[in-house]
Amino acid sequence: MRILLGLVLVVGVLCGIGGCASSNYLLAEPQVFKACLSDDPGGRDLSFDILLETVRHQNGWILERISKEKYELDVRVCRGSFCIPLLASVETDGRVLWRRDPVVPIDNNWAEELHRWLNRLEEGYAKRRCAKELKK
Repeated sequence: MRILLGLVLVVGVLCGIGGCASSNYLLAEPQVFKACLSDDPGGRDLSFDILLETVRHQNGWILERISKEKYELDVRVCRGSFCIPLLASVETDGRVLWRRDPVVPIDNNWAEELHRWLNRLEEGYAKRRCAKELKK
């Protein structure tokens, strides 16, 4: 019984330090921004330009590298002195894939924050992307 209790305590401490399940957030399955409501969103260039514009208008998002040739953005999302590096890539169909790169261990609270930040960014992206698509 003492061994089992000790093992549970050790796992709990390690999860508190390393973040356990949420430390892999956006690693195994990237978060995807769809281009808009249409089945054929297309417009890789348009999606990339709108993504870049959207990131530039978000507080706490820092652009590290812009690669128009690869359709990639390296960004850091920061609150205070803590930053999480992310890689965004625009697929040929206009979808945006977000991954943590490199993977920095984060706890559950930071994983939830990151999820909220990406949702907020996706809302801004969708407003701009869909508005441009509807004007066509």
